Parts: sequence; structure tokens; C-alpha cells
Amino acid sequence: MAPQRRTAARIDAAARDLLSGNGASVVVTLVAEREGLSRRQAQRIVHAAYRQLTADLEEGGVDRQELMAQLVSNLQSSISQSIATNQPGACVAAVRLLAELVGLTTPLRRQ
Repeated sequence: MAPQRRTAARIDAAARDLLSGNGASVVVTLVAEREGLSRRQAQRIVHAAYRQLTADLEEGGVDRQELMAQLVSNLQSSISQSIATNQPGACVAAVRLLAELVGLTTPLRRQ
């Protein structure tokens, strides 16, 4: 499979994991284990999955308030879990995503 298609497939799988109600740190762990990636690379995949979900919502006209509440709750759960399991990197990633999601920061730009 071509690298871009593999990355797209990983992002889609991470998005499905997020939509299943898993928190970001859980999904990072799932992606890292499933794909044999570092946690940092898995965090990039999960961040891209959040961006994809956000874009899909904007295009689809979904009830944004309800979905925003669910995403905020999931991120808060991820933050709590990453603190409890002493994973500061996962905590920072979830806090960044939460801040971006609720509009406290400008969107992160990754290349």
C-alpha cells in the first residue's frame, strides 16, 4: 500500500476509534500498538483524525453542540486517564486538542 493511502487508512481507523467513544490517549495507544508506531507518530495520526472529524461535521451540518459536548467529554476523559497513568505527553496532546476544539488557540499546523 502506498504511504499516503496507508496514512489515510490509519487516520480513518483512528477516527472510527474516536467515534466509538474512546478518549484520545486510548486511541493513541491503540494506533501505536495496531500499526507498530511510536506514541508520537500515533498522536499525529489521532490529531489528524480529530481534524478530519471536525471537517466532516462542518460539511455535514451535524448538530455541532451535541457533538462538541461529546468530543470535549472524551478529551477530558483522556486527560484524566493520561494523568492517572503518568503519560504527560498524552496529557499535553489532549489538552492541546481540547484548547483548539473549543477555540482557545489557533489551529495547530503540522507538516
